[in-house]
Amino acid sequence: MVHGELDLSRTARRGHKRNGPGEAGFLESNRQIRKEIEEMEHKRRKHDVMADESALFEFFDARIPEDVCDAISFEKWLRQLGEQGRQQLYISHDVLLQDEAGAAPQELYPDRLQVGVLDIPLTYQFSPGDEADGVTLSIALERLNTLDDGQLQWLVPGLLRDKVIALIKNLPKPKRRALTPVPQFADAALERLLAGRTPASSTPAGGTPAGSTQEAARAQADGKSAGSAHPENSTPLLPALASTLKDISGIDFAPADFDESQLDNHLRFRIEVTDDHGKSIAVSRSLIHLQEQYGQKARHKFMDRLGKASQRDGELDWVFGDLPVSELTEDGSGQTIKSWPAIVDQKTVDQQSEDQGSVAQQSAERQFAERQSADQRSVAQQSIAHQGAVGLRSFDTPGEAATEHYHGVLRLLTIQLQSKIRDLRKSHGLGAVAKLAWSTVGSFQSLAENLVDSSLALVAGTEPVNVRSQSAFD
Repeated sequence: MVHGELDLSRTARRGHKRNGPGEAGFLESNRQIRKEIEEMEHKRRKHDVMADESALFEFFDARIPEDVCDAISFEKWLRQLGEQGRQQLYISHDVLLQDEAGAAPQELYPDRLQVGVLDIPLTYQFSPGDEADGVTLSIALERLNTLDDGQLQWLVPGLLRDKVIALIKNLPKPKRRALTPVPQFADAALERLLAGRTPASSTPAGGTPAGSTQEAARAQADGKSAGSAHPENSTPLLPALASTLKDISGIDFAPADFDESQLDNHLRFRIEVTDDHGKSIAVSRSLIHLQEQYGQKARHKFMDRLGKASQRDGELDWVFGDLPVSELTEDGSGQTIKSWPAIVDQKTVDQQSEDQGSVAQQSAERQFAERQSADQRSVAQQSIAHQGAVGLRSFDTPGEAATEHYHGVLRLLTIQLQSKIRDLRKSHGLGAVAKLAWSTVGSFQSLAENLVDSSLALVAGTEPVNVRSQSAFD
């Protein structure tokens, strides 16, 4: 049969039209097998898995009769085979795998990364020099802030050894020379890190450490050790590596000694931020850079996903019931999402964010005024304008939520104590010298207000962060 004369895609289309998908179903199955083996090569970053074209030729040559020599005769023969006979045309992995092919087990090269309740897809590409070389992590914009740079430093277990070796090789020369041969020190450090052990054993005789990193990685990924490749609350790789190498070598190392920006691209996650339609918005190897650039948009998108039901505006009393530190809810698309609810200071929000804050302030004034009689509405608006109000928002990170909750509870306390605070601002006890000194900075009224607010925060300490109920607030 002349090469190129047989159009199997045409055969597949004809078979599907006449007899359904079964007649040429082997084609789709074989393509899938080939794709899976190509993915193994991308994960292992070696062209040592896929057999050459001769393996395919031998497979089909052993099954197709000699008198089948063109497309027409092949299609006729294919129809005569029947469902059972066509099973012989399905290729198994063994046919396309080289005899000495290396494996790419899931525990070393996972297809998904677990971050809290998120299950994030990973894709692999072995294209040195290409922008997309390495492991790509695709994340929707509204989930961007849920990623943790410390967790991403651990990459995937199958590439972690190469990364640690590269980090050590890029150390300043005096420290790097103390860790030779590098691979052995990397193995010793990784064995201890992955096992979740505090380094305590001595370096083997001759000063060269040793370890079975691949076995440790497999056991750890299978859940057989206390460590985890991507533990949600793990210590970031760089400080953990610095501490471990210090215990092994006796030399002080700092996380700043390890420069990830000097690594080859495939030793850092390629992070792709996508929109609602899966279209790429931004790509970077630096999560910190992405969060600095898109973090605010991501937070707004996150809140929008949760909907108005999780928000309140313009409150002057504790009307929030018992507020959990975190909760699992569903966003607008029905996906489970973890959020951290917090009381927010809407006067501060107004000062910090013109777009979001002005809307919150106007909403606060409107909702509060609507609850008052007509005679009280102007008073209500003045109260919110001067004292502010509080609202309820759900955040995408615990740190942001804690910060906002602290200021929100302080604002609510200020509102509840406004008559006493007003008296303090009038009877501040500051003399003419203080007024004169402050005159070059701002108005004296602002000084009095800042002093009272600072005193209130000083007395409250860190306790506002822990106030999550009416009884705790009272």
